[in-house]
Amino acid sequence: MGKKRNGHYCVVCASVLPNEKFSGKGHSRHICKKCSKKSAAEQDEQIKVNKIYGMTRFMNLSKNNKKQLDKYLNDDSKKVREAAKSVIEEFEELKRIRKEDDQLVEKIASMTEEEYEEYFDEDEAYQDDFFSDDLPF
Repeated sequence: MGKKRNGHYCVVCASVLPNEKFSGKGHSRHICKKCSKKSAAEQDEQIKVNKIYGMTRFMNLSKNNKKQLDKYLNDDSKKVREAAKSVIEEFEELKRIRKEDDQLVEKIASMTEEEYEEYFDEDEAYQDDFFSDDLPF
């Protein structure tokens, strides 16, 4: 069961604030008093940026999230476009790293014992330093 939080979540500043920080209409709109003073364009921009960075919680980028990020790449706001671009680049980099890891695992799995020893013999100096008994603690 999740931890019970006191207050409400503001969709603009992405924080949980006490009830006193919300006006009467702010409770239902989930916008605190401080954020309600911002212009509608600023609020909309910040909400979009929060949604973009919220997608980074997941390990993979779904098709729907990819479509949404592509829409954000064509947004009027420079801040939203840059956020979408950075998240897309981050997921592409993670995808590339996973692919390289899979290729390395396949390569190691297909090696003979001699090839394996030869491949990992290059890091022998590092292993000697890492496993030495001269540790300061």
